[in-house]
Amino acid sequence: MLRGLPIYFTEQWQRKGYRYWTARLYKSGNALTLTELLDNEIVGIESPLVVDCLSASLTGFLLETWGKEIFLKKYPDWIPSKKEIRDLETGWQQFLFKNAKNVELGKKDDTSIPYLKGFNFAHEGHGIYNGYVSKKATESIKKQIQMGSNALALVPYTFMRDSKKPEPFRFSDSANDENDESLVHSAYEAKILGMFTVLKPQVWVGGGSWPGDIEMSNESDWKLFFDQYYRWIRHYAFLAEIHDMDALSLGVEFTKATLGHGDAWREIIRKTRGLYNGKITYAANWGTEFENIDFWDELDFIGLNCYYPLSKKDDPTVEELKAKFDTVKTKIKTVYEEYKKPIVFTEIGFRSINMPWKNPHADGDDSFNEDHQKRCYEIIFEGIENQLWCQGILWWKFPSYLEYRGRENNAFTPNNKMAEETVRKWFLK
Repeated sequence: MLRGLPIYFTEQWQRKGYRYWTARLYKSGNALTLTELLDNEIVGIESPLVVDCLSASLTGFLLETWGKEIFLKKYPDWIPSKKEIRDLETGWQQFLFKNAKNVELGKKDDTSIPYLKGFNFAHEGHGIYNGYVSKKATESIKKQIQMGSNALALVPYTFMRDSKKPEPFRFSDSANDENDESLVHSAYEAKILGMFTVLKPQVWVGGGSWPGDIEMSNESDWKLFFDQYYRWIRHYAFLAEIHDMDALSLGVEFTKATLGHGDAWREIIRKTRGLYNGKITYAANWGTEFENIDFWDELDFIGLNCYYPLSKKDDPTVEELKAKFDTVKTKIKTVYEEYKKPIVFTEIGFRSINMPWKNPHADGDDSFNEDHQKRCYEIIFEGIENQLWCQGILWWKFPSYLEYRGRENNAFTPNNKMAEETVRKWFLK
């Protein structure tokens, strides 16, 4: 009630008002029951956007049910009993139904995505002055435009301590994080510059693990994992819909949580589609996951995080690198031929180190070799030119401030290195 009352009086909350967004949640099967909404434990792990929206509707429902005088009397310290909640539940559902019936929901035009040319835009600053919400981030986006980019992937993170135990996923809300305000800022800056925006939330796993290690030990834990994960990703679907972001990735590199769990992902996709009108994808890890996912048919385009090695040699020839990438393209085309969905490199990249073609995704050594990085960029750009299956490339990665790690850093970014000119040449071609 405390959260809902001010929103109840805010006509244009989140641009269209809480009544509109409540109807969107209800019609898509994403509204909370009264039992859920009045459970502080569930509210604590649920999307703040979803809770705020439905709390405003709860205020309207209680005012309608009790009247203003009783509402104000109960407002300071109302603690409903389980019986009271049960008694109110039917009325709550009727209230949601009536509201949804009176609200007409808009739909976006069903247009194809453009050929994407851009980067995963990394919140490298970890602060207000040089993260997503900063003037420096806007400068970085403008430089990407000058390099020929037409797309930007924003990457907010959550954290999972143990890859074997389900736990609620934290929402980024501190000044140092990729919080909602900063995401909206950078998405808006990109949008007014004409860029296609992709929201690509990711899970950071503790203990030296990665999302591909996430694996529950029993069906009960899997069910809890998917419930908690959906509550988290639903927040970003809602945020992306509210702020007209063009595409949403429902997950990144889960591997064990995707293979063998297709039905769970199909349910996530179905419920998300009712809430979010943009394009939906999933960013699969190269190799086994990408080549074996069985729900690609449910998505608008296929996302590939492509870190296939290009050679085991210390000094391969250009012809050898091209030949190896040809074998990679054969794997990609096999998936394309089965599903007939456009494929986007949702990640691909090489560090500016010696021989980055050997193990592109691995941590780098202390070497610095921008020529080797540039060579890899050239191989990829030449290899995907005029490929019918390819709908674009989002390189990993570009920083939120241009001074990131200085000139001679061996990180993935091509910023201020030889590979920058390679990107500019191909993106502007």
